[in-house]
Amino acid sequence: EDYIAKPETPDPAHIYVRYDNALKKLKPKELKSELVSLVSNPRDAYYLPFTTNMLASWKLPKMQKIVESYLLGDTITPISLGFTTGVIDNYYPQFETIKRGLIFVGIKGMKYYPESNYLHILKSYCESDDKDIALAARKIITHIQN
Repeated sequence: EDYIAKPETPDPAHIYVRYDNALKKLKPKELKSELVSLVSNPRDAYYLPFTTNMLASWKLPKMQKIVESYLLGDTITPISLGFTTGVIDNYYPQFETIKRGLIFVGIKGMKYYPESNYLHILKSYCESDDKDIALAARKIITHIQN
């Protein structure tokens, strides 16, 4: 319950924000296998976006697959996020909020994998109704092209 709050209960931001900031600052390369395994879970990647981006910056092949899966969004399901009971919209953060956050994680991580076959997905996000996603995608495409 401290990790995945019950429906209509706040998430444990006071816990995961501290860990995310600490891991990003420490850059513990000796823990890279464990951290990659951790962020392969969509909820953990959502909770640890700085850590996920740091791992992507290390250009690990496993991280490329993880970043691409979040970019596509096809591995993000209510069950993969630990939503097991009741109406998924009663959880906080809500399913759509987490999925949107993971798309940002995927977009940002793509700048470390410019050779990826998923640039067309980035380009499709440029046309998104979500202006923040569209802006993020355009920035990463510009970064990759430069």
